[in-house]
Amino acid sequence: MSVGGWIPSGELLNRKTLHVAIWRLSKVATMSAVDDGEQLVGIGDIAFQLKITRQAVDYWTRKDPRFPEPLQIINAPAGSGAKGTRVWRKREIDVWIHEHYRRRKA
Repeated sequence: MSVGGWIPSGELLNRKTLHVAIWRLSKVATMSAVDDGEQLVGIGDIAFQLKITRQAVDYWTRKDPRFPEPLQIINAPAGSGAKGTRVWRKREIDVWIHEHYRRRKA
């Protein structure tokens, strides 16, 4: 199943969360345009791609100044103090991985 053409079939994702995220992003008039062929990813997707934990990716997103800024933070009700779900453009994450990610030697 493909969600809005942004997520290819077979990807391991929290589909419900990402589907809601994409739907909400499509309803926000003030956000930057996302073309139909653009893929969005979350922390879980990045962790799966690199075969590491979500916690490690979350740490990088907060501590590495070179890590791309999220496109949008969703599912965070205003004034609730909730963190929400961050989503990035896959192409920006792929560039970061290529330029900055170094897998530890076993």
